[in-house]
Amino acid sequence: MEDKETINILIAQLLSKDDEILRLRNLLDDLQREQQSGNMQILSKLDRALEELKSMRHDNKALSNRLSRALEAKSAAEEKIQELSSALEALENTRADELYEIARQKRQLYGRKSEKKSSLSATKQKDLKEDKDDFDGSAPSAPVEDLEQKAAESASSEAAPRSESPSCRKDYGKQSTGAENVVVHYCDESDIPSGARKIGIREWIQYSIQHQVVKHVFKLVRLVDTQGNISNYYQPTDKNDTRRPFENVLEGYPVDFELMARILVDKYQYGLSLERVVDRLKDAGARFNTSTVLAWIKRHMKELCKLEEPFRQLLLTPGSMLFSDETTEQVRVYNQQKGKYEYRKQYIWGIKNPDRKIAYYLYDNGSRSMKVAQKFFAGFRGSVTTDGYNVYKMFEREDSSITRYGCMAHVRRKFVDALQTDHRSADIINLISNLYWVEADCRINLLSEDERRMERQKRAIPILAEIWQMIQPVFEQTRGDTANLFLKAVRYAVNEWEAVSRYVQNGKAEIDNNPAERMMKPICMGRKNYLFCGSELGAKNASMLYSIIETCKMNGLRPVKYIAEILTKLTAGETNYMSLLPINNNKEY
Repeated sequence: MEDKETINILIAQLLSKDDEILRLRNLLDDLQREQQSGNMQILSKLDRALEELKSMRHDNKALSNRLSRALEAKSAAEEKIQELSSALEALENTRADELYEIARQKRQLYGRKSEKKSSLSATKQKDLKEDKDDFDGSAPSAPVEDLEQKAAESASSEAAPRSESPSCRKDYGKQSTGAENVVVHYCDESDIPSGARKIGIREWIQYSIQHQVVKHVFKLVRLVDTQGNISNYYQPTDKNDTRRPFENVLEGYPVDFELMARILVDKYQYGLSLERVVDRLKDAGARFNTSTVLAWIKRHMKELCKLEEPFRQLLLTPGSMLFSDETTEQVRVYNQQKGKYEYRKQYIWGIKNPDRKIAYYLYDNGSRSMKVAQKFFAGFRGSVTTDGYNVYKMFEREDSSITRYGCMAHVRRKFVDALQTDHRSADIINLISNLYWVEADCRINLLSEDERRMERQKRAIPILAEIWQMIQPVFEQTRGDTANLFLKAVRYAVNEWEAVSRYVQNGKAEIDNNPAERMMKPICMGRKNYLFCGSELGAKNASMLYSIIETCKMNGLRPVKYIAEILTKLTAGETNYMSLLPINNNKEY
């Protein structure tokens, strides 16, 4: 009985297990059906994504075609712009040539403008701004009423033959222009159209210049020897290629000396800012950063500054006649009180020695104090022509080895400023113009120093005496009066009279300080264009570059070629710096 119950229990358990298995099978079937449904949805989504990809590919192809057509149109437009630019440049060159020819013909027809004596007597209400600061002695010494008679006499004497003066300029005709490199282009006469005949040859001249910076890439072969030493090897495949790597460059600076010289001349001779120099290089097909170019300048200036002491020694040659002046420059300096950098007005001295054909610019912490002058001119024996700045009065001490000459142009300038307020200035200006006519006659007749001194004593001393008789009573009578423009001019002339009139005793001396005044022009151009120097080192480097460029111009040398050649010699180990100065170089750069 018990066995039967056990069997029934077991059967019941089996039946319950069968029901569980059936339930699990139904659940598995449901899961399979859901999986198939999900797979179908995924496949449909994939199909839709594939269709979208096909559509996008078609759109991309259309966009690619449109972009290709746009690039072709852009290329055609650039070619058209290039053609128009070339045509515009040709038109501008033609216009510039025509304007130059018109200006040249006007100068030949009407002559140069100058300060005429008639303007001093006829126009008393002249604007002071229209009067030039520097007087060059071009005013006539004849009275106004005699001008028309002299003009008629000169016109009638043009037909008569005149002896050719050695100081006259020549070759102002068609051959006054030229170039060193000449390429002749011949015409092929075999293709002359039928029915035409040759009647002559006509020459048409065109000047061009290649503004292009070339990037040279050298493929160096790295070699290793049996001992493990590694070296570079380079031999050009073209036997006519003379350029070699690491030549005409400073180590670590990939710019050759000629390009570096052009950068320096553009900045310091033509007064371009560093940004404009970089823009010019960009026009020549090269892109450089201003900081990179500035680093190049600083490094190359270390080599050129080796010539500073030889420049000074040659300038201060004993017995020389110097001309000295100073001007301002904005320089970025450090203010210790405020603890920051600021721009201040600093001074640069300009000293010229025409006998030795050398110009020197001095920057000594931006000062123009007496200590700077004493330090620079220490041990010099000679003469200096200056304006009335008080520092130069130290040369007038009894124990001084330097003779100071004054500047008549500064004296005249004071009376020109007073011309509008006091008519007496016109008479003094007329007398000063007569002094300059004496100097002009000496230059035209090519007088020697002794002949020049004798001519001055004969003709200039009476004029100086007449001027002194006019200004000395005014000075004595107005000692305690408030100084107006005319009295200021009189007092300046009286205080400077001994130095100003000293030139008549020396045929080597000049009447004014204009040689030094003209030295200041490059600095004034730079002050207007690049505004300031970024540091005191920059101001010192600028002074050295001004010295080199102005000295090259005095010696008839081209600054670009000279600087490039000197950098080559300095980096090659040349230590005889005196032989590198422009005056000691016989080679024409």
